[in-house]
Amino acid sequence: NRSELDALSLDLDALRLQSLIICERILGVQHKDMIYRLMYRGAAYADSLQYHHCIDLWKYALELRIAKDTILYCDTCFTAQALVKLFLDLNEKHGAGLLTSAVRPEDVIHTIELLLSDLSNCSTLLEIAPVYKRQQESWDKVLKIISHLLHLVTQLSRKPLTELPLRKKIHRLVHLMDPRTTQGDSLLHLAVSKSNSLKTQNFFEDGGQMGNLFPSLPVAKLLVECGARLNATNALESTPLHTASCLANFKQEVVELLLRHGGHIDMKNVQGVRPAHLLAANPASTVSITRYLSLKCLCAQVISNNNLPFKGEVPEVLETFIEAH
Repeated sequence: NRSELDALSLDLDALRLQSLIICERILGVQHKDMIYRLMYRGAAYADSLQYHHCIDLWKYALELRIAKDTILYCDTCFTAQALVKLFLDLNEKHGAGLLTSAVRPEDVIHTIELLLSDLSNCSTLLEIAPVYKRQQESWDKVLKIISHLLHLVTQLSRKPLTELPLRKKIHRLVHLMDPRTTQGDSLLHLAVSKSNSLKTQNFFEDGGQMGNLFPSLPVAKLLVECGARLNATNALESTPLHTASCLANFKQEVVELLLRHGGHIDMKNVQGVRPAHLLAANPASTVSITRYLSLKCLCAQVISNNNLPFKGEVPEVLETFIEAH
């Protein structure tokens, strides 16, 4: 009625939201202009520091993107990246005492669930040749986005009721699905790599510690506890321990975490490099290499280094073990 319209005309924010609702009714939820309007309206909220309003709109936009296309589509990937950068920005400003509003754990978990809902399907699509470079890049970026969302999960206090379902989802992700980047890196590889970062978005400036989130002990610990494969190898046959032991990525506590939970210190990659070599050459490392070398590993090294014939001479289960050394 007229009185409602008069009241609405005085509330610019409500007026803009009504325009989005009208746009949705006319264009439909999957029209590209509808989703763009959600993104730009959300950006306006972010500019005015109304982060939760922005998060609600961008989550809805991401949901529509995934339903309309897939996470392999560049615009879907852009939406997810913008959302996670917003989470990081809000979390940083809240931690610095600049804002009273904090990131809501349920928003982060919901975003993870949205991305995971399409991950298995997209993994299957990428197995069909030809694989387009842009789709592969989007896939790699989504895995980085998921790792950053897991970082946020470790930073936020979570309700006990949501903890077990979340860990079950992460277990399914890292143990059963085990998605890999173009270079064969697992999420655990990404968690211990300094190069795991997101590019700057146009919506707001990148600042603070956003570029220095990894290597992350909490994320690595969460992944290991949820069943991540400690000795998974990438295209160079390097394990997460190889990555963590590199000078650029080195953090003593991360390396020790991987070793304590069964990371092999003497597995060699295609270049013949072992984590033990990297740690021995690292002046910052105080890791006791001999503590993590078993007699079985030393025997495998002797066989490998001297090119002794072993196939058919040892049980099959040991052949793979020796080849890894």
